[in-house]
Amino acid sequence: MIPASSDAFEPATVIFDLGGVVFRYRPDERLLEFARLTGLDLHEVRRRLMDSGYSRACDAGRLDRDAAHREGCRLLGARIGQATFERLWISAFAPDDAVVALAARLKPRLCLAWAC
Repeated sequence: MIPASSDAFEPATVIFDLGGVVFRYRPDERLLEFARLTGLDLHEVRRRLMDSGYSRACDAGRLDRDAAHREGCRLLGARIGQATFERLWISAFAPDDAVVALAARLKPRLCLAWAC
């Protein structure tokens, strides 16, 4: 039971959601980066990476790192080095500095957990 006064209660653990909380999710940034690199138009990149189910398969962990790279390149019809591909893929995530600062302040006194 949580005490009536919030001053009397301090949680032992705080769970932060990575996507949309600690990191802002901006998928259009990712798609724009792939469009710039491949020369494909933004709508075509969206069709190939998002509408095809590829992004959902990656999010669900159905493709390991190497398979995700190979399949992404195949879908885009492009040869992209793995490091470049991964950099473009994670460009969809930008840290929320206020949440990161809050986590840093809480870390010395509480257990922090990260959820995806």
